[in-house]
Amino acid sequence: MFMNEELKGLLEAVNKLANEHPRPYGHTATHISHGFKGSKASVSPLLGDLKELGYLRTQKVKIPGSSMPAATYYQLSVKGKAILAINKPYLMPVAAANPVSTGTLDALHKDIKAKCSNLYLSENYPEAVEKGFKVVRDRLRELTTFETGSDAFGRGGLYIKGATAPHVDNDFQQAVKFLTMAIDQFRNEKSHTSDGKIENPVRAYEYLALSSLAMHLLDDVEIKPSEEKPKVTKTIGNNQPKQNPKQQQVTLDPLQVLAMRAFGAMKDYKGLLISYLSGGPALVSPLSEISDEEIATALNAIDGQEMKANLDQLARWGIVSADSNSNGSPLYTLAKGGYDFLKEHPEINKT
Repeated sequence: MFMNEELKGLLEAVNKLANEHPRPYGHTATHISHGFKGSKASVSPLLGDLKELGYLRTQKVKIPGSSMPAATYYQLSVKGKAILAINKPYLMPVAAANPVSTGTLDALHKDIKAKCSNLYLSENYPEAVEKGFKVVRDRLRELTTFETGSDAFGRGGLYIKGATAPHVDNDFQQAVKFLTMAIDQFRNEKSHTSDGKIENPVRAYEYLALSSLAMHLLDDVEIKPSEEKPKVTKTIGNNQPKQNPKQQQVTLDPLQVLAMRAFGAMKDYKGLLISYLSGGPALVSPLSEISDEEIATALNAIDGQEMKANLDQLARWGIVSADSNSNGSPLYTLAKGGYDFLKEHPEINKT
């Protein structure tokens, strides 16, 4: 049995009636026939076909106090809502195994489909979208050990095959890089609220398609040696470390020095979290105990937003790694460049 244009129009009529005149049990064939411009006799078999296809569900309901027998009421099923939301292949054979057609869930990348389809079809749109973003994140980590697009393409040496011509290869690499970085930012933005403001199934599908595109591109990659970054050194009083001519010297600002002192004084997990309080300032929170009380006190007095700007700069230099926690709050951990820096400059904790 096929979903032809007549059945498509009837399904849209049921949906329109449900939106304009919502009822807890749905509507009868008589109600639906008025919106479909057909008689009950002609509509009833078509409604039966839609139910057989799985796009409608029915319920027998007897109106309390009425002498009329129980009537059959029709409502869109989850599958029916999904096919209308996607608004694509209505002529798809129902019995076809794994039909692949642009715009359907089956056309998504296999990993996105496997991990997100059930959430989407059960109308858990925010969870489906977030899961799609995490699938991309997991793939980047699998390929490069880095979870963010900027790190994967930078320090991770990620290279995507498939540019249309050599002279546009750099444009292609940058495009995929910024696609993965956009997914990072969307994930952070959605995680700040409980529902991510994703209520429209079409919008949710578009986010899934975004993650699917990234995953398809990440299917054909190679890892190239990343460009060696210049070592970061710091001028401290008159004790300026000797610098190789090929090295780049960077002078840390006072807040950056404080951040490095904090990382050096942490006993366990070396991380700083920027927490945003409703109606209040942003706070800087160390993720493990700081052995130096003076440093801990100084962190408590710092505006978190200003510290975030300084930590972002350290991240661009490769001294810290920028990420976010499950709530979307900015999280900074000491990167390899930062560990090297602390080893080379033990005097920083004495400044």
